[in-house]
Amino acid sequence: MLELVKNIFSPTQYMPHGHCYLWQTPLVWLHVTGDFLIAIAYFSIPMMLIYFVLKRRDVPFLGIFALFGAFIILCGTGHLLEIWTLWHSAYWLSGIEKAITALVSCYTAGQMVTLLPQFLSLKTSQELEEINSRLEAEILVKKQAKLALRIAYDDLEIKVQERTSQLIETNKCLEREIGERQQAELKLRSVTERLQYLLATTPAVIFSCQVGGNYDVTFVSENIFSMIGYEAENFLNGSLDWHSLIHPEDRENVSNLFAQILEKESISYEYRERHKDGSYRWIYDEVKLVKDAAGLPMECVGYGVDITARKQAEITLQQQLKRERLVNSIQERIRSSLNLEEVLTMAVEEVRDFLATDRTVIYRFNPDWSGFIAVESVAESTMPILGIDINDNCFREHYVSVYQEGHIRAIDNIYTANISNCHRNLLSQFEIKANLVVPILQGEKLWGLLIAHHCRNQRHWNSSEIESLQQISVQLAIAIQQSILFEQAKTEIHERKVAELALQKAVLAADRANRAKSEFLSSMSHELRT
Repeated sequence: MLELVKNIFSPTQYMPHGHCYLWQTPLVWLHVTGDFLIAIAYFSIPMMLIYFVLKRRDVPFLGIFALFGAFIILCGTGHLLEIWTLWHSAYWLSGIEKAITALVSCYTAGQMVTLLPQFLSLKTSQELEEINSRLEAEILVKKQAKLALRIAYDDLEIKVQERTSQLIETNKCLEREIGERQQAELKLRSVTERLQYLLATTPAVIFSCQVGGNYDVTFVSENIFSMIGYEAENFLNGSLDWHSLIHPEDRENVSNLFAQILEKESISYEYRERHKDGSYRWIYDEVKLVKDAAGLPMECVGYGVDITARKQAEITLQQQLKRERLVNSIQERIRSSLNLEEVLTMAVEEVRDFLATDRTVIYRFNPDWSGFIAVESVAESTMPILGIDINDNCFREHYVSVYQEGHIRAIDNIYTANISNCHRNLLSQFEIKANLVVPILQGEKLWGLLIAHHCRNQRHWNSSEIESLQQISVQLAIAIQQSILFEQAKTEIHERKVAELALQKAVLAADRANRAKSEFLSSMSHELRT
């Protein structure tokens, strides 16, 4: 490191500049003294520039002062290096310093060229004096105006005092009015808070909307959130259209009723509205038309109540009644008919109608646990499978024992259900997306299966539907047992008739034999007498 510094400041490969002066002492010191004094002058000038700039920061073009200072400092540094190179041959260092000086000086000259028009545009002393004169005249005018304002202010002060006394009286009146108004506002706030509490706690959602057009919502109570999961602000800022939440099957009916509100002035309706979680809620609305003093329509106001629980109870009751009617119908048919095929056909037809599904079948087992579709009810758009034989080892191995124990199987989606691939492939052959299977038992023996096929899409089978099929399977088992007993009785009666006929024939034959015997004995007796 020291060697590098030495090579920069005092290299040995060059001859010091003093040799050019033949080391003549007067000549050397002449150059030393001149360069040193020039350097002192160069360094003192930037110091004065810096002092000037610090004292007069209002002077424009401070940047050019900095460039001049840098240029002069570099020039002074160059003269110091001239002294240094008399004894040390640091010509590279001196050359680099001169190059830097050249760059700074050239840049300074360029800036001067750019700023010269601005220097020339500076005001002259004469122009500044004229400006100063104008400013003094303006100041004089302002002083006169200020004096006039002072006089006017004194007059105004008197008027203000007079007006102040009047305002004090007015303020007292206003204070009384403000007090009365504050009391009224307090009462209004109390009423408003009670109203807001009622709106928030009542199960009914209060709303208002425009008359005509899209019937845009103008107000809705905050408890709309507890009903359908959306904030009231969603409806008020237009980011959510209430029509879009109505179930597609109910939308037209609601629109038609609103179209009649100008005529009827009051409407009520039930409809399904989509909750934010995707489910539908049953809502009951009552809407009335509000008119102004002139009898012109202003807006529609109304309320909505969530009646989902009531509707679900009604639907459950309807399903229960429908199920009871279905079971009673099958029981009545079983009592009135001994034709098993007729009973089974009627049963699958009514089951398909009850479940609103695509296909219902009765699958009957053979002794080897293969089987066939014995009875079928199928929609027009669904593939019929009546009479198809099914001999599937996968079904025989995995599911026969399950159904033999009386278990029911409800599959909402065959592609996501926990079933074997072979069983899934068997179901997909018949276009089945979801199915419900209930065993038909004769005592402990598995006679067959009552099956509902849903082929349009996946379907969730609810508990009431499963219970209905269980009850129907029991009734079908009774019908099958009744049919078996009837067939056995017919067989026994037939066998008894055959036996009775054979007995009658035997009696007749015995009678004929007895008559023949009697005739023979009579003939022999007659011959013996003669």
